[in-house]
Amino acid sequence: AYAISVHKSQGSEFDYVFLAGMQEGTFPGFQADKSGRLAEEARLFYVAITRAKRQLFVSWTQQQYGHYRHMSRFLQSIPREYVRNE
Repeated sequence: AYAISVHKSQGSEFDYVFLAGMQEGTFPGFQADKSGRLAEEARLFYVAITRAKRQLFVSWTQQQYGHYRHMSRFLQSIPREYVRNE
């Protein structure tokens, strides 16, 4: 097993994919939101979630550095029938 970034995953497929840090301010990053690069971040998210052949695991934090965080807006694009919250 090994870890790669979302940026390096294009063109590769894996049985299992783990995406951590999927909260606003991290993914999409604050700078991407501020500078209008959300379309590129959305494309990277799509690439990342489509790399999983068997199962995709996604996590996010609700609190970071003492501040409440919302899950990434991109997670709302995943159809509910494919989501299982645990």
